[in-house]
Parts: sequence; C-alpha cells; structure tokens
Amino acid sequence: MAHKTYSETIEAGFREWRTATQATIADSGKNVNEGAEFSATDTTLTVESSHGIATGNYIQIDDEILFVRTTGATNLTVFRGVKGTVAAVHADGSPAAHPR
Repeated sequence: MAHKTYSETIEAGFREWRTATQATIADSGKNVNEGAEFSATDTTLTVESSHGIATGNYIQIDDEILFVRTTGATNLTVFRGVKGTVAAVHADGSPAAHPR
C-alpha cells in the first residue's frame, strides 16, 4: 500500500505529522471489451482475451470494485459494487485492475 504523509493542525500553533495508508491498484493489462458501455446492472463483463483474471479475484474498474464469480475466455460473471463501492456505468476500453 502507498503511504501519504500529511500534517494536521491539532491545536492552535501545533501540528502533528501522520502517515495514512492508501489503497493502490495494479493494472491487469486488460480492458473492458463490451463493444459499448458496461451498464450498472450488467453482471457479465466482457474483457480482452487471455485476461489472467481468476474466479474469486476482485477487480477494479474506475471507482467500483467487482468480485469475479466465474471466468471464461473473455467473459467474467461478477458481483457488482462490493467492498463499499457502488455499481456504475463504465466506458468500453476502461482498464480492469487488481486492487491491492
């Protein structure tokens, strides 16, 4: 995980330095390949072939995290909007990344 250091004023004239952990993502190198946008209610996601994404993986597209239920050559069946994210519309060609 990436770390970001920032300061926060805790009392007039005093600062405290803190380190926050921010999640990072690793690009899978594969993109959404729907031929059109991926709607917020669609649960079958088409990605580029040889995607290397396995059943049980989480993937991230834009700000949404999806859980991969099953995989095929180019199709993934997914649960949408997991881990506190919201199902959203994604443009064709959006990168599918592995959240860390």
